[in-house]
Amino acid sequence: KKLFGLLLAGVLVLGLLLPCLNVQAGEPTDKILSYDIKITTREDASLDMVYTIKWKVLESEKAGPLTWVKIGIPNKHVDEITALSDNIDEIGRNTVGGQYVSVRFEDEYEEGDIVEFSFSIHQDYMYKQSRNGEEAIFEFTPGWFDEMDINLLTIWWYGEEAAEVSPETEYLAFGAYVWMYNMLDPGEKVTVSLTYPWEGVYGFDEERLEN
Repeated sequence: KKLFGLLLAGVLVLGLLLPCLNVQAGEPTDKILSYDIKITTREDASLDMVYTIKWKVLESEKAGPLTWVKIGIPNKHVDEITALSDNIDEIGRNTVGGQYVSVRFEDEYEEGDIVEFSFSIHQDYMYKQSRNGEEAIFEFTPGWFDEMDINLLTIWWYGEEAAEVSPETEYLAFGAYVWMYNMLDPGEKVTVSLTYPWEGVYGFDEERLEN
C-alpha cells in the first residue's frame, strides 16, 4: 500500500515532511489536480484551516492502491481535527517523525481513480512579532510534494484587512485574500505573508508566538 507525505510548513517554514515511501524514483505514481486551503482567523489570532485535495492515482500495479495519506501540519499546537468528506474512514494526529494528520480512506483507489477529500484543523502559534514589537506577521508556506505535480494550488485567507500582504493580492469584498498558483513542479514551494498591527486587530500574545 502506498503511503505519501504532504509537506506543509507554516510560519517561517514550520516543519519538514518528506514522502514516506518512494515506490519508483523518477516515475510519479500520483498527481495533485487541485489543492485548496481555506484559512479563517479567529479573534485570538489562531486559525481554522480547511484542506481540500483532489488526488489522481497514476499507477497502482507496482505501488499498490492508495489507501491512506499522511499530511503535514504547521506545528504541534493543533486540535479539532475533523473529517469533512464521507470517504474518510479514520483521521487523527500523527507525531511519528514530525507533526501530521493521518487520513485513512474507506475505499482503495487504483490507477485512473480520483479521490477528493477534505478535513479541518484548528491551529495556533502561527505568527511572529516584528523587532519593534508593533506588528504581528503570519508567514505561511502551504505545502509541496517532492515527487508530484500540483495542477492548481489555491490559498484563501479570511479575516480583517491586513496592513501588508505578500505577494500582493486584492482584499475581496467577502473579507478574504486569495492566491492562486498553477502548474507547480515537484518540490516547488510558495509562501504568503500578512502583517497586522500588534494592538487592536486580533488578540496577539507574546506567549503564543510561532515556535
